[in-house]
Amino acid sequence: MAGALSNIDKVSTGFENLPVMQALGDPDWLSLVIDSIGDGFSLITPDFTILTVNAAAIRLDGRPREDLIGRSHWEVYPGTEHSELGKLYKQAMVDRVPVRIEHRYTWPDGRVSDLETRVFPVANGCLAIFYRDVTDQQQMVMQLRASEQRFRAAMAAIEGVLWTNSAEGEMIGEQPAWAALTGQSFDEYQGYGWSRAVHPDDAQPTIDAWNRAVETLLPFAFEHRVRRHDGEWRTFTIRAMPIIDDAGAIVEWVGVHHDITDYRAAQDRIARSAETFTNLVTSNPFGIYVVDADFRLATVSHGAQAVFAGIDPLLGRDFDEILHIIWPRPFADEAVARFRHTLATGEPYIAQSTVEQRGNIDAIEAYDWRIERIALPDGRLGVVCYFYDLSERRAHEARLTQALADKDLLAREIDHRVKNSLAVVGSLLHMQRKASTSHETRAALAEAGDRVMAVARVHERLHKSDQVGVVAFGEYLNQMSADLADTMHGHGMTLECHADPVDLPAEQALSLALIANELVANAFKHGRAGGASVIELALDRVAELLVLTVSDNGAGMPAAGDSGGADRPASLGFSLITALSRQLKAKATFPAPGAPARFVIEIPALPR
Repeated sequence: MAGALSNIDKVSTGFENLPVMQALGDPDWLSLVIDSIGDGFSLITPDFTILTVNAAAIRLDGRPREDLIGRSHWEVYPGTEHSELGKLYKQAMVDRVPVRIEHRYTWPDGRVSDLETRVFPVANGCLAIFYRDVTDQQQMVMQLRASEQRFRAAMAAIEGVLWTNSAEGEMIGEQPAWAALTGQSFDEYQGYGWSRAVHPDDAQPTIDAWNRAVETLLPFAFEHRVRRHDGEWRTFTIRAMPIIDDAGAIVEWVGVHHDITDYRAAQDRIARSAETFTNLVTSNPFGIYVVDADFRLATVSHGAQAVFAGIDPLLGRDFDEILHIIWPRPFADEAVARFRHTLATGEPYIAQSTVEQRGNIDAIEAYDWRIERIALPDGRLGVVCYFYDLSERRAHEARLTQALADKDLLAREIDHRVKNSLAVVGSLLHMQRKASTSHETRAALAEAGDRVMAVARVHERLHKSDQVGVVAFGEYLNQMSADLADTMHGHGMTLECHADPVDLPAEQALSLALIANELVANAFKHGRAGGASVIELALDRVAELLVLTVSDNGAGMPAAGDSGGADRPASLGFSLITALSRQLKAKATFPAPGAPARFVIEIPALPR
């Protein structure tokens, strides 16, 4: 943006010496400079007429230059004159001060953009307006904020101490979790000061291992003792990962200390009793197994038995051989290498959502698994693997997908049943109308029945639609016309329908269906009395509008003061049309007294 501001200064200086139109129309260099600006640019006069726009503005707007230049800004961008944006434009024009705003704008073609707009007063009383589309940036900010919230929630869900270090491996800035753990002050833990809270026997080995990780950019895994704020020494595992930018450079390190004092104490107790250790593993309902120092499968928990089913012999067998029975290459080779590395170095390994085809059975299985080196009861080292079978969760997800499909089916069935129920209601109204001796009551019941059937037809279209909640409205109007054709023909009238194919959401379709029904019923009722023989029903796309038109070839509207003819605006039908048009943000145009009977409903910015 700094570059754009510099260009504004140059343009402003030019305008001080040249008339505005000359500055814009004659010098080719000025046009080239303006078109080279990456932001959208427009220049408007004191009466808010657009003098010029650059190439970036045309790309953002989507309309040709000639549709913009020479027109009022308020006409080109409807709805902005009395908006917050329009108020700021006027403030900049009157007070001759620069202004800035971030706002959301709906373009005339229906696109929605988040814009950053800057306005600067320039020579001859004009305003230079720079704007850029920051929609992607706004979405990135929202995603980043959501990611940060998820990260903090995840950290709160685990019992760990979160800390960050600089790219150089030094603790910098506020570290509240570390301060709460150790009791160190801000100044005490800065840089490598944190190491003074580490046990003297562990401090230098920790620093050496940490420095190697910083140099090699590899994940850091370690274990050491830390003096807690109450003076007690606690044992912790450390996991730290580098955050690397797109250029491959480290931004910072993020690490977690996890207190494993009790866990290590439990391990020591297990190590002192081989029988206790074996029983603990084998009776565990979760997936756990142990590989000994000779790389042989030593112990398998009850929860892990299913994985090794069919392998005989199992315990005491070479673990490399077992893995190659269960899993095909290359995954089996990779898993063996991981186990051998952990056994040799003590570095743990965590794998999430591993999905592989089994080698010995026809199945695809998914697991979260983790391996660590442990001291076995015989005093030697081994590797323990903890795993969680995700296959059931994946099956649940498949069931959920099916449930969503069933939900769509249910929605269609509901629409079908609603349509049938409304049809029954319409039939009851029809029977009641026939039974009534009052002309006024019969007319009211007929109108009510027509409205019920209009809604029923929408639900029938919802039931038949390829998309849940969407109505093929052009087909709906054709069906309505076909349903009414016999009635019209019986009274010497013809209903002609021309409808462009349009898909509408159910709520909009219901409103427009009722409007169409009211207008056609009104044309039939009053057009017939005026000698009409043809009623025309049309649904057209005109620019960015959807236009519904109902007309007849009768005598037209009664003259002013005549009480006969079409329903007055105060009638229920016209009140319903007015209310539904307002709900659709539509413009309803009724014919004037004495004019041909032609009713037009214009609905803006409906989706294609």
